[in-house]
Amino acid sequence: MNNDRLLIERIGRHDKEALQQLYDQYILHLCSIINRTTTNLDQTEEIIKEVFQTVWNKKDLFEGKKHISATLTQLCLKVIQSKDTPA
Repeated sequence: MNNDRLLIERIGRHDKEALQQLYDQYILHLCSIINRTTTNLDQTEEIIKEVFQTVWNKKDLFEGKKHISATLTQLCLKVIQSKDTPA
């Protein structure tokens, strides 16, 4: 089992350290996606916060998903779309 999958299992048990590790691992990737749509730091922080709150609260989000990075990317794009962030 890969490290990402182990982190997700730990997050499912509400392990805050695991969430921090996942955050540290993917923050630059997610910010690069967000920064394609906005340069507003407050909006970026709000989107990141919502992404990781969703990860924390929806442990089944990753069930059946092969690639954690792809799932996080899709989630980030959905949050961006829901915020209707201007280009």
